[in-house]
Amino acid sequence: MATRYNQPSQLRDQDGDKLNISRWIWRSYLYNALVPLLLVEVLLVAAYLLTNDIIRDKNIEALSAISRERLLAISDQQSAFIGEKLQRIMQDTRYYGEHVERALEKPFDQNLKALKSVAFSPGGDLYTNRDQGGFALYYSGLNPVGEVALEKVQRLLRVDPLMTWIKSTHPEVAQVYFNTHDSLNIIYPYFDVISQYPPKIDIPTYNFYYDADASNNPQRKTVWTGVYVDPAGKGWMTSCIAPVYREDFLEGVVGMDVTVESAIHQLEKLKIPWNGYITLVDADGTLMVLPPKGEKDWGLHELTDYHYASAILQDTFKPKDFNLLKRADSRDWAAEIMARERGFKHISFGGDRLVAWSTISQTGWKLMIVLPETEVFAGVNQLGDEIQETGLLMMAGLAVFYLIFFSFLTFRARRNSETVARPLIRIAHMAREISEGRYMQPPLQTELSEFRYAGEAMVQMGATLGEEMAARKAAESRLMQSQHELEERVAERELAEAKLVESETCYRTLFETSSDAIMLLDDRGFFNCNPATLELFGCPDVKSFGTLHPSELSPPTQPDGLPSDQAAQQMIEQAFRNGSNFFEWVHWRFDSHHEFPAEVLLTAMKLGERDVLQAVVRDITQRKLVEQAIMQAKEAAEAAAIAKSDFLANMSHEIRTPLNAVLGLAKIGLRESEEDKSQENFAHILDSGEHLLGVINGILDFSKIEAGKLAVESHPFQLVTSVENITGTLAERAEAKGLALKVHYDSNLPAWVEGDPLRLRQILLNLLSNAIKFTQQGEVSLSVTREGEMTHFRVSDSGIGMSEDEISRLFHPFEQADTSTTRKFGGTGLGLTISRNLAKLMRGGIDVESQLDAGSVFTLSLPLPETQPAVKKDLVMPGVAGKQLSGLRVLAAEDVEINRLILEDMLEFEGAHVVFAENGREALDRLEEHGASAFDLVLMDVQMPVMDGHEATRQIREMAPELPVIGLTAHALAEEREKCLVVGMVDHVTKPIDLDTFIATIRRHVELSSSLPNETDSGE
Repeated sequence: MATRYNQPSQLRDQDGDKLNISRWIWRSYLYNALVPLLLVEVLLVAAYLLTNDIIRDKNIEALSAISRERLLAISDQQSAFIGEKLQRIMQDTRYYGEHVERALEKPFDQNLKALKSVAFSPGGDLYTNRDQGGFALYYSGLNPVGEVALEKVQRLLRVDPLMTWIKSTHPEVAQVYFNTHDSLNIIYPYFDVISQYPPKIDIPTYNFYYDADASNNPQRKTVWTGVYVDPAGKGWMTSCIAPVYREDFLEGVVGMDVTVESAIHQLEKLKIPWNGYITLVDADGTLMVLPPKGEKDWGLHELTDYHYASAILQDTFKPKDFNLLKRADSRDWAAEIMARERGFKHISFGGDRLVAWSTISQTGWKLMIVLPETEVFAGVNQLGDEIQETGLLMMAGLAVFYLIFFSFLTFRARRNSETVARPLIRIAHMAREISEGRYMQPPLQTELSEFRYAGEAMVQMGATLGEEMAARKAAESRLMQSQHELEERVAERELAEAKLVESETCYRTLFETSSDAIMLLDDRGFFNCNPATLELFGCPDVKSFGTLHPSELSPPTQPDGLPSDQAAQQMIEQAFRNGSNFFEWVHWRFDSHHEFPAEVLLTAMKLGERDVLQAVVRDITQRKLVEQAIMQAKEAAEAAAIAKSDFLANMSHEIRTPLNAVLGLAKIGLRESEEDKSQENFAHILDSGEHLLGVINGILDFSKIEAGKLAVESHPFQLVTSVENITGTLAERAEAKGLALKVHYDSNLPAWVEGDPLRLRQILLNLLSNAIKFTQQGEVSLSVTREGEMTHFRVSDSGIGMSEDEISRLFHPFEQADTSTTRKFGGTGLGLTISRNLAKLMRGGIDVESQLDAGSVFTLSLPLPETQPAVKKDLVMPGVAGKQLSGLRVLAAEDVEINRLILEDMLEFEGAHVVFAENGREALDRLEEHGASAFDLVLMDVQMPVMDGHEATRQIREMAPELPVIGLTAHALAEEREKCLVVGMVDHVTKPIDLDTFIATIRRHVELSSSLPNETDSGE
């Protein structure tokens, strides 16, 4: 049997898995020596490579900074150099223009040399036909060349020496010339003009002339043209030109031409490091000069193929491919370059490039230095690549070393495993023999002392076990006797347990059949649950449920953001502290993590000596869905209310805008018409328009009431005066129907009270208007009485009256007493609804008493506390004579012509002076044109094209913070007033414009001169 255990590979553990000694020793080497060594080597190589990357990045960063400063310095230096050259050319161009101007002013000198080298072409063009060392002359036959023209030529002979001097002073200048409005061209140096120019050329149509005329150069400055093909045959060039005026008449344009070819030669002479090059870009973004180095980058070739046949007939400019702002591959970074004076930027254009630029201040041109990024960082990148290669070689060497080292360790592990495995196999054999009852074993023979000691211990253990087995048999007989006694005791206990089971059956039935999830848990977790729990949480059985941690039944966080485990701990502690705890919770199913809301009841109890919790969980998903549906319905209703309010606001605006014109023109017609019939017609138009305005205001007020946005104010006002104004408004209407309108005041009424006079007026006007409308004969009366701080306004009439059923529907919106009343008397049915709501907002109410065919009594009761008089303002009140805005200077922005007509009539009738603008942009232009001090006030319509009133007001606040702006709008909602105030308007007036309110609003915000009429003046 010993031969069964002579191989180390045969050693097995109790579970039957192979436990090879060789593998065990190999793993020990691997984990304790090889892996740490390998990890250290890998870290060293990684640190080496990472350090290389960091050093390379730092070098690139430093080199980038150096290249930036160096390129910007070169750019600034060359920009300044070119700018100085251009400045000298511009100065001499202006100097040349001044000499031409003086030459034209001097009288004709007969002593000057005659024009011996000129001749007329068959087409009538005057030209020089031979070179006498001076300029060339060409006088277009477009206009006949007469004596006056020849005298002009004689005068200009004086500037020939100056042109020669300028050309010699500026080698970069190709030509010096003077062109006149009637197509005279004097140009130096001489060339055959008659063969180059076409017959009857119109010189003012070329850019080297019209770029300096009054429309393009109103300041009469020296300017530079864009790049164009020279009709004189010099190729692509740009010109420095200046106008020559005689008084305010543009006599002509002097100029100096600089060719692109000469500019390229100049730029090629500049030594740019890193294989870079310089290019020039004009103020419009067009490449003026492109050296050969840059042609590949830009995909362009400097244009040499041009046709003078077309260039001498019209302007020929560089194509749009030369414009950086119009090229798709350059417009983004080109826009940044054109917007900044100088800078440095990385771009991707024909490869990675570095660009530095500066602005030539004299012309606005950009001098750009462009160089390949690879040239700048070539040295750093090469060094980094070499270090990278060294790192890879090191890694390859380490791989070879570890391959050899691994082979050696494998061999050593096998040898050591055989030395250790043999005694272990023998010891295992001895243990198996002892387990089979053969307790006496021979001693172990091995050279390893530790294993020898283990073999001796195994032999000793076998001897000891043999002795103990004999003693065990004696003890077993005694155990049989004790077992018999124990069985008798168990029978007694089973009887007691049967009774306990019976008592538990009732609880178990309730526990098992409950529709709510019931579970028990202690400090170790769940230890029992009912079937409803398994179904609710998606768990297969009670055993599986007992393995779950409570945190696995909830999502990570609760809806309040608190982590579930933290919140659960708080709830458990509260249950133990109070005995129970009832709360809502979000659980999820264990199998699908589907979340659901639940109600949870935790009850603390004891099972024996153990503290446990009973948790009852009820799924309330359906209840939450119902609550959510209710909330969605509420939100939908609120959204519908908002949509309705928006519709009413827009509808009001669309009606008020033309209504402003109707009412305004009706008032103008009523005031200026002299015929009675016309005045009557205009009065009818005015009454109908005001009635329509009242209907619109009623609908808006009702919309505000529904939205809860109708507000009332509170400030001091004169009670009796306010009531008299109201009754005075309706007196004419009552008189027209033959009704008596009577008013009675209590003697104890205070002079001043605190409240909202406008809303009081609105309510009383509605009640009194209704009384007059529904009364055909008799009288309408208003009595004002007071009890404490409560004031009662009692409106009674002798009209048609109402039944009880009609009274019950009286305050419903859009309803009147009955449908026949609506047809007979008209109305929207909103007046009383709005009035009752206004009364409630003012902490009062409206009561009604009525009998059919016996009249009605409406009583308005409002708390109006007595107060002190308000501070009197120096305002002209309605009805005061005199021009109330005399001398006022007004800027009015209004896009609708008819509204401008009405505004002009209103303001000029009151003595104001008006300047109009059709939109916000024009209003700003008027302010810039006349200055803010030219106006005392700005009237600003809100909705206009081009620029609306809000944006225009913001800019006016920046231009003239002290200039008041009053808004004009057809929106009648309070939100529009808030928008006007937010942007900086001091007030706003709604359309249709009420003249008295309009004038009062203006005078409230404008300090008028002492000569204007005020309350004192108009009263005398």
